[in-house]
Amino acid sequence: MNQFAYHESDIRGGSQYAELISPEINLTGKTDIYLVYHSIYEQNQDNIAGVEYSIDGGATWLPVVYMLDVPDILKKPDGSVDVIATFDTTYGDVARYTDPDTGEEKGGSYGAFVKVPRSMWPDLGPYISPRINDDQWESKRIE
Repeated sequence: MNQFAYHESDIRGGSQYAELISPEINLTGKTDIYLVYHSIYEQNQDNIAGVEYSIDGGATWLPVVYMLDVPDILKKPDGSVDVIATFDTTYGDVARYTDPDTGEEKGGSYGAFVKVPRSMWPDLGPYISPRINDDQWESKRIE
């Protein structure tokens, strides 16, 4: 499709939340579908960048990747990712925003920005990708 999207948040202070939702792509009759993109992402210690997709027009979402700073990925005693703790832990520096539909304040935890249903969270460990804070090169890659 050769499309380009860019979001910059370094210059502005305070909390920030942005979403990019592409137009629907009809893949009827297609098999072996892959999502590939060139990433110029640079991790910051207090943010999550995620890619999710929907096969029902946005009614529900499925995971591709969630990029988080290494120290914010909480582990279970066996060393596996504790997704519930990772997504539910509240941090003072994670974005907060006012929901334009409800007027409710949301955010403060990474899970506030995940559209995949909470019932699926325990299975999301393989989709959490550790990133290095403020590293200008580490996340520049083809995903």
